[in-house]
Amino acid sequence: EHKHTIEEIRYVERGVDWLDVRDIRDNWVRIEMTTGDMAILPSNTYHRAVFRQVRDQ
Repeated sequence: EHKHTIEEIRYVERGVDWLDVRDIRDNWVRIEMTTGDMAILPSNTYHRAVFRQVRDQ
């Protein structure tokens, strides 16, 4: 788990990832991201990424 002082852009070129972010109550929220998904994380957002799998296309 970490955070950055600038915003972060995450893009899934291929496969499936989980992106975990902390909400305003400090709870973890898991977002499943698949091929073509993009997320923009505001600065100072605690997050972690979990690589799940690559799907052959």
